[in-house]
Amino acid sequence: MDFITTVYYDGQGFLAHRSLGAKDLAGVDRAKVCVNRNTTTILNLKDLIATSKPNLEVVSFAATEQAYNAFLTQRCDMLTYDRVVLRTLQLYRAADPNAFVLFPDVISKEPLGPAVKQGDAPWFDVVQWSVLATIAAEEHGLRSDNLDQRIDGPLPEEVRRLLGLSGDIGKGLGLPADWARQIIAQVGNYGEIFSRHLGGGKPVVDRGLNSLWKDGGLLYAPPFR
Repeated sequence: MDFITTVYYDGQGFLAHRSLGAKDLAGVDRAKVCVNRNTTTILNLKDLIATSKPNLEVVSFAATEQAYNAFLTQRCDMLTYDRVVLRTLQLYRAADPNAFVLFPDVISKEPLGPAVKQGDAPWFDVVQWSVLATIAAEEHGLRSDNLDQRIDGPLPEEVRRLLGLSGDIGKGLGLPADWARQIIAQVGNYGEIFSRHLGGGKPVVDRGLNSLWKDGGLLYAPPFR
């Protein structure tokens, strides 16, 4: 596989039942931790136990869904996985999201992104530049709900190229001239996508590493030329 540009900078974290009475790992002494045994997640957990948390008990499962169900039915005090997965589980699978606490602790680096079959350069380019278009759109203030209004007004030349109003970026990718405009209109810019899936539909003010580069994050789209 060939991996595309990172769409989410993440790390392995912990989701805990609020009844555990802890807000972070420092507040945990003894606890059972649900984990998938067939991923590097369990190796990171065992490293943590060996170095600083000897009283954590590993409860492993052959499949991630099994670990989810065990945690939600309180067979474990905590669940460990990529933090974006834990946040999604809290928001969309838990009967009461407030019954859980997502710890701020991060014990590994987990950059996430799409992957394509190795050797398919044209498809690689399409997927990569589609992702970058959503990042560039946010940087330039282009949203699904203001796109038509922005197009009717004066625009910087780079935005005109992004939207297919000048230049021939689409042709070079084997796509229509308005390819990026269609992406923004249908799914929004990066910030809209982030809020829709990880903010419960509300704008997320502090996205940490997943903020734009100009806001102190790691998201950076090269010039569209």
